[in-house]
Amino acid sequence: MFKAVKGFTLVEMMLVAGILAIIGLTIVATFSSGLRIFYRMEGYNTVKADVLISIEKMERDLKNAFSYRGIEFIGSSKKVTFPGLIRKFNSEGRPEESLGAISYYLDDSGKTKMVSREENKYTQAIKKDRGARGPITRLASIEGLDFKYYVYDPESDFYSWASVWDKSDDMEDDEEDTKPKQENVQLKDREDKLPLGVKIEVSYKDGDKIITLNRAVFIQPAVSLNLAKVRALKKDNDNN
Repeated sequence: MFKAVKGFTLVEMMLVAGILAIIGLTIVATFSSGLRIFYRMEGYNTVKADVLISIEKMERDLKNAFSYRGIEFIGSSKKVTFPGLIRKFNSEGRPEESLGAISYYLDDSGKTKMVSREENKYTQAIKKDRGARGPITRLASIEGLDFKYYVYDPESDFYSWASVWDKSDDMEDDEEDTKPKQENVQLKDREDKLPLGVKIEVSYKDGDKIITLNRAVFIQPAVSLNLAKVRALKKDNDNN
């Protein structure tokens, strides 16, 4: 005599299937959420690292800026150009440092805004040929770039951040026509050709948020803060 084998009822099978479905959905949701966080953190770290590296490059080059006849320090809110040492290759293919002009600017010509670095050889820089372009390196994808320049205003007797710095011969010709040109001026006597400092403000996108980083770079020694004021007062006395 055979005994009847009792199987699962429909209710039991539906209950087990429901439990397995809930467990499966929980595992998939957890894995998907973790994957999204991983990609977001990876993208965040990459973007932030690129932005920080670009700021470090700007700070290093600005700290090494100097005054040199023929290549002026010219700055606007979106671009700064100054004399510096650039790397080029000699006839033997070996890298060597040479005098030139370094520019940092906001490049919005493409689909993505970039902070770019451009190098121009001395011969290109002194010709002031805007059509000539040197090697360009795109450093980081950003949303905005802003420069300000720390200067002393003798009229107000106050230090402030200005959005423009341009003491090139082209800008001062109208004011300097009656003054004799200085020849063979030593670097220490031409510190007023450089701003006292440059403030860099870079904003980039992190998901739905806009993050802004600020860095103040002082080009000249702290003693130059008083030196700029003394020279301005001396010029006023000479004029009077």
